Amino acid sequence: PVNSVAVTANGGYIVSGSDDKTLRVWNLKTGFPEGESLRGHSDIVTSVAVSSHGTRLVSGSRDSTVIVWNLETREALFKPLSYHSSWVTSVAFASDDAYIVSASHDCTIRILDSMTGKALGEPLQGHSAIVNSLAISPDGARIASCSTGNSAFITTIKGSEHDSWKQNCRRMDAADGWIKDGEK
Repeated sequence: PVNSVAVTANGGYIVSGSDDKTLRVWNLKTGFPEGESLRGHSDIVTSVAVSSHGTRLVSGSRDSTVIVWNLETREALFKPLSYHSSWVTSVAFASDDAYIVSASHDCTIRILDSMTGKALGEPLQGHSAIVNSLAISPDGARIASCSTGNSAFITTIKGSEHDSWKQNCRRMDAADGWIKDGEK
């Protein structure tokens, strides 16, 4: 099965990630895949995202890695990035393509420099269950995430330097509404 799809900003291509451990780039005009499958993961591809400029894509997998790809050459820009201790459930690019975020079965979120592949700061923690989906606000200042523990977080990330990310979380519990720092 196909587990995730993303569309390039120009609308020319769809990228899919599948159980067969590969990614495919599909031409929207013809409906057919272009080139060979992208191979690099050793387990199911769970999530894919395309940069806003349409030049790179990122994939996450049950092999606990994130891979950043050059969409034009179809080659990985770095070796698989292993910043999670369990499988990756969701990936996304910031709107300016400066960083990537990944969520995991290990209940954490990582922020990665999209040009170097290096982790920016420590893992963002707070979820008590598997983080199964995330998104980045258009201004890149917030990460929205949700978990299998029936909660959602809005995390404000700040820092003028990539190594000084800080987090300020608000949690939304399905039954209790918004909670900040343990207070309603």
